[in-house]
Amino acid sequence: MRRRFLAGLTAAACAQLVFSANADESSEPISGLLVEEATVTPASIGSTAVGRFRLENLSGRTLMLKGAKARWAKTARIVIRGASGRVERISALTIKENEILDLRSSHLWVEFIDVKRPLQTGETIDFELVFAAGVVPVSAHVHRD
Repeated sequence: MRRRFLAGLTAAACAQLVFSANADESSEPISGLLVEEATVTPASIGSTAVGRFRLENLSGRTLMLKGAKARWAKTARIVIRGASGRVERISALTIKENEILDLRSSHLWVEFIDVKRPLQTGETIDFELVFAAGVVPVSAHVHRD
């Protein structure tokens, strides 16, 4: 009896963990978030492209940017250059209601790592910004910083 109870409790805990993980991976679109001046640097296969853009949160709620994803890159990450000049990965950024977050600066941007196809100046490419509450599609122009 006690083993069945513990097994049930363990199964319930695992289900809760799976549910929580899936909630963060929602593919639901987020409305009220403006993505402006999106650009990505040119890149060759296997290299890293830098994504820059400005976010304006008019969604009526606080949002958490967790990263980005693109079919044309293996992975992506948010990075910051600290006062010491050291570049570090950030796991998430909070954007409060009516706040503007500028990732066009020299200290905050998105890196698309291990590009799967050449990105050439002049083309327009798509990627998604991944938030805890869902995703936002983005179209960006490819050009040098």
